[in-house]
This record gives sequence, structure tokens and C-alpha cells, in this order.
Amino acid sequence: MIAPVISCIGIVSALLASSAHTHPHPLKTPAISRVKKISPVKISGKKTVKPQKATVASKKKTLPEPANNNIPENTPAAATSSMVVDAHPALWMIHKNNTTIYLFGTIHMLDPRYSWFKNHVRDAFEQSSELVIETKAPPADQVQAIVSELATDKSGLPLEKRLPPALNRRVQAELAHFHIAKNSMDRFSPWFVAVTLTLLHYQKSGIKTMAGVEPVLIAQAQSEAKNIGELEDFKQQLSFLSNLSSADQISFLQSSLEEDEQSSFIIRLLIKAWAGGDEDRLANIVNQNLSQIPHLQTILLENRNRRWADWIENRLKTPGTVFMAVGAGHLGGAHSLRKILAERQIYAVRIAN
Repeated sequence: MIAPVISCIGIVSALLASSAHTHPHPLKTPAISRVKKISPVKISGKKTVKPQKATVASKKKTLPEPANNNIPENTPAAATSSMVVDAHPALWMIHKNNTTIYLFGTIHMLDPRYSWFKNHVRDAFEQSSELVIETKAPPADQVQAIVSELATDKSGLPLEKRLPPALNRRVQAELAHFHIAKNSMDRFSPWFVAVTLTLLHYQKSGIKTMAGVEPVLIAQAQSEAKNIGELEDFKQQLSFLSNLSSADQISFLQSSLEEDEQSSFIIRLLIKAWAGGDEDRLANIVNQNLSQIPHLQTILLENRNRRWADWIENRLKTPGTVFMAVGAGHLGGAHSLRKILAERQIYAVRIAN
């Protein structure tokens, strides 16, 4: 279950940052910078016109694709070029009058060999004056304060007293596997333990956090002095998991540990679907896994998609071009962002690769 959460839903940026500041095995995180917060919006009730064309005009200006700095250090230089995997993720366009919103599905942890920031994706990005992402981690001191508030268990009981015996034994075995002290997770809630252990499994398997889509987009937007907006703040995103009931958090931890042995396989299935632009297949994997905890599916996918549809509907009232990047898991399935928009007669048209 946790693989779709980590790979396709934007809370990963918050979770990675929190892990980096609270765990004895720091995980690499994107560079931190200030981001403009977008105010909540209301549904306008107005309709938009379905666009007639779905193309991105190429610019004469050609910028180099960001260097891939995440290839394993022991890889011979001559072999790095042969490791590159050509990716063609899906890109959608929403257009009304003088407003264009490019809707791009991201994946937050990625095999660093994938080459994706080019062609129609890069053209759309270059045409946009604003980048909008799900969230961005605040400065480190704020991260630590928020994590202390939301990831710390308030009961005062050690972790082993809060978990079923069999689950606790599994957690202790995982901690030993990563050479982590037995009591290092005692003060944390089960959801945070689940995320930390799973991220360590991904790191061990070679899946890189900095190879994800958002760090590339953010760095490029900063270099071009584009406005960067976020749809949700750090605390709000962590709250999606911290507000789960104790029973749901234990189920979340249980399923993540059962999945960890296959986590690399699952996330690579997701990456393959994303790289091929197959968002329906990717969404099926995400929804199938999240359905194990219905509350989590509602909180992470359905409710957020409706709020983001509100934001898009409101943003279409203001002229301009926006590159909106959200987890690809939000763009397919029965409760997808695109389907909600279509119900409001706002149509996202796919741009051919």
C-alpha cells in the first residue's frame, strides 16, 4: 500500500523531509527554499470551453536537460549513457480564453536513469510563467517542530506496548536489519515508522528521492525566476497520515512491512507505467493498494482531487500559463482529478508525445 503513497502522492516531499531530520540514517531531500502559498479557492460554477487543439508550440530557445547526478557512484562513466531510459510521461492541457494550465502527473521517487524533462514536457514548462506543485518542505527548524508535533505519539508508551506482539517483532527485525537502535522509534507513531522503514528499503534498492520529478522542476523554475506555488502546506500534508485512527495506523504499518520485500518491484511497475504515459494502469495500482484502508483513499485521493479541481476552476479566471505538477495517481481512476473536472465541463486534453 505504501508504495503508491510514496511514489505518486505529494506527501512524499513532506515525509522525506521529516525523515531526514528525525532518523539516524538521514535520507536525501530536495533543496529547501521559500514557496509562495496559494490561498484556498471556492467553486465558481462557471463552465469552460473544450479546447480544439492539444499541441505545445516549440520554442527556438533550447535548454539542456538537467544533468543526471544520481547514477550510482561505482558506475563507470562510459556506461552511464547506455543506462539512460527514454520516458514519455503523459501531459494534459486545459485551456479557456486566455488561460492555459498544463497538467503533468509526477512520480516522487524515480530510478535516476529515466530521461523525461524534454520535448513536449519541456516546451510546456518553458511556456509557463508559473509552476504549481503539491507541497514543499519549509526550513529545517519548522520541519522539526511540525514533525515533533505530528509524528510523536502522545500516549507516552514505547512502541512495543502500542503494537500487537507479532507486528512489534517484525518492526524490531527491520530496525536490526538497518542497524538502527531498538528504541529509536519508541516515541513515534506507527504511520511514521512505516514511512521511515519503507524509504530505507527504497534507498537500499537504488530508487532515488532526488531523481524524482519535483526537484528537477523546482530547480529549473528557480533558475528561470518563475513563480512557484503550492496547493497544500507541509503540516497539512503530514496531517493526512497523523490524523488516521490508531487502528488505521497499525494497519498502515502492517501492510507496509508485508509489502517491503516487494516494494522495489511495485514501485518499478509504477515507474514503468508513468514513463510510458499509461496513467490508467498507474491509477489502477494506486487505487487497488489504497483501497485496503478506505479512509486513506478518501483523504489522499478523492478529497484532494476535489479541492484541486476548485483551484483549477478558479485559476482559469485569470489569464496566463501555468505548469501544474501533481502525483500521477491523481490523474486516473474513478475519482480522478480529470474526471471531476470533466463533470464541471472543464476538459483536460492530452498532448501527443
